[in-house]
Amino acid sequence: SYSMKYDFVLKLMHGDWQDATLLYRDWAIKQKWCQIPLREKKLSEKLVKTDLWRINHTNYDFGKETQAFFDNSVKLRDGIDGNLALHWYGWNMGVHDMDYPEYISQAKKDEGWYEELKEWNKKFDDEGIVKIPYHNARLWEKKTKSWTTENVHAAAIKDKNGELLDEPWMPWMGYELKAICPSSAMWQNKVADLCREYGTEAGFDGVYLDQIASMNSTLCFDKAHPHPVGGGTWWNDTYHIMMSKVRDIMGDESIVTTESCCETYIDVFDLFLILDTCFQYTAFNAMSGGNTEQVPLFSLIYGDYALSYGSICRFDNPLNQFEYKYIRNILWGILPTVESVDTAELDNGKAHLEVTKRGVDFFKENKDIFLYGRLAGIPEYSCDTIDMKWTARDEAKNTFDYIRTIQSVCVTQWETKDKEKLIFAYNFSDDTKTVKMSDKQFEVAAHNFVKI
Repeated sequence: SYSMKYDFVLKLMHGDWQDATLLYRDWAIKQKWCQIPLREKKLSEKLVKTDLWRINHTNYDFGKETQAFFDNSVKLRDGIDGNLALHWYGWNMGVHDMDYPEYISQAKKDEGWYEELKEWNKKFDDEGIVKIPYHNARLWEKKTKSWTTENVHAAAIKDKNGELLDEPWMPWMGYELKAICPSSAMWQNKVADLCREYGTEAGFDGVYLDQIASMNSTLCFDKAHPHPVGGGTWWNDTYHIMMSKVRDIMGDESIVTTESCCETYIDVFDLFLILDTCFQYTAFNAMSGGNTEQVPLFSLIYGDYALSYGSICRFDNPLNQFEYKYIRNILWGILPTVESVDTAELDNGKAHLEVTKRGVDFFKENKDIFLYGRLAGIPEYSCDTIDMKWTARDEAKNTFDYIRTIQSVCVTQWETKDKEKLIFAYNFSDDTKTVKMSDKQFEVAAHNFVKI
């Protein structure tokens, strides 16, 4: 049963999710956000050289332990024998989501943290480690002094009654975060100024702007704002104006990223962060009766137009779970990423580090394909299966185990920027496995890649 409030055309098709995805791709890559494929786009040299991203989204406090964070990053870089980039939470020494957009409190500034931050960024530079700070490009904390002194209320989103919207993000923490209208010149300039102060001037290599590509367009009924009352394309258009200002400040060699994968921003961001639903945290598949399947939708549509990173793969997960998701992500076109990896996890995670390096090595060997080619599909094939036990948690955060049967080998089809066809595969099991496809058969050694 499906209903809509307006007329629509419905047509049946024969095929699976991949057929629908590729049908959509034919339309999508003709749109204005896909004018320049990655093979023709100017990518930051630092982005191209990066072999592994490390994010501390689930371990915010680790980012505030600067000496340990630095030492750990150097050790992780040496462990993978590759170039490391940090998506850094906690750089501002504040509480996450508190006091937006003032970031570094006056007390911390008085203690000299801003100048100390610059020195730490120089130390990271000396080690060749890229660092991107967390920023938010949508919210302002109503309790801050700047809310009053800068008359932020005038720029905030208003409902039909002229009231500020109730922001769904983090109210249980006592925050009073309010969404600011992206059409506001004050807000556009504020974000740009923050990127200048806490980006280029602080010695970072770019900036991550949270929520732009994750939160839905919001209706705004403030007649004083420079946009049509209610909805329209102005939301997307004015964020583009903001990002033009940010890019002018940051420059082409900076890495500019955002949260999630809204396609209409492909033309203004270098990377899209994937904080995806993952088996070991939500048990989404188990709670839905097991009839769901994760698929590389964004990569299959936009693999040669947009890059993604940031899937949650932690060293404190069981090794087989970590290996499965981390390696599969790479084969799906998501840039190699690990989450947290604090000092204890790195010291005790030799096997996880070996898997991480294995993925990094394969990525480095085929980087031109991963950056400029595209995932072309998941082929039909047969091989032995293996059972994997997942420890998950339900909506009440009660933990439980469930068994998932997966193919022992993950196989993906790829296309290079020169339209050559390839097969990438990886064997998750402890024995050599044979893969049978319609026109070929090949073997994959235990815990190894093949490229055909």
